[in-house]
This record gives sequence, structure tokens and C-alpha cells, in this order.
Amino acid sequence: MRELNFMERAIFVSVITPNNTEEQVTEYLDELEFLAETAGAEGVRRFVQKVDRPNSKTYVGSGKLEEIKAFIVENEIPLVIFDDELKEIAKDFKVGEIDVLTNYSQAIAALKGDA
Repeated sequence: MRELNFMERAIFVSVITPNNTEEQVTEYLDELEFLAETAGAEGVRRFVQKVDRPNSKTYVGSGKLEEIKAFIVENEIPLVIFDDELKEIAKDFKVGEIDVLTNYSQAIAALKGDA
């Protein structure tokens, strides 16, 4: 993973499921964005989708995935931070040179240059 520049622009992605509420997701994203900003990232936008369960291949639905990819390309966003552990999903977000971070520790380590 490449070392990130100071104030790297980032988007955040999460889902609302029957196991959590919109308020919980907002709280989680607030904390994640605060931690990322503290480490040097600029939060640009959040993408949240209500689903029964995360899609096993794309995390979000295909329409939301396309919306996120278009935003990344149009706004030259180099960093996507998910509020969840992901395994196979990161490959679906390969749009040019972009880093996909999938949890707090990975995001903070990358932003500090420790990854």
C-alpha cells in the first residue's frame, strides 16, 4: 500500500442492516471520520445504504457500487474507508490508484505511513 499524503481525500462507506440503526451507523461513521481526519485524511462524502445484509461480493448493491465508483472517478478520490471488515470486496473498487481501507486500524496505520 502506498504512503498517503497529508490531508488525503477520502470517502466513507457503510450499510444499515436489521442489526444496526441509522443512528448507530452515523455514530460509527462520525468516529471513523474523526479518527481519519486526526490522522490526516479529509472526509469528502459518506455513502450509506440500507440492506438486509451486506452483499457478499460488493458489500453494497450494484447500483450504489456504480454511484460510488463514479464519484471516485469524477472527484479523483484516492481513499475509500469502509466501516466494516472486508475480504473479497476491495477488488471491486479498483479504480485507478485508490486505496481501500477496511477498518479503523488499517486506515490509521496507512494515514500515519505505518502500513
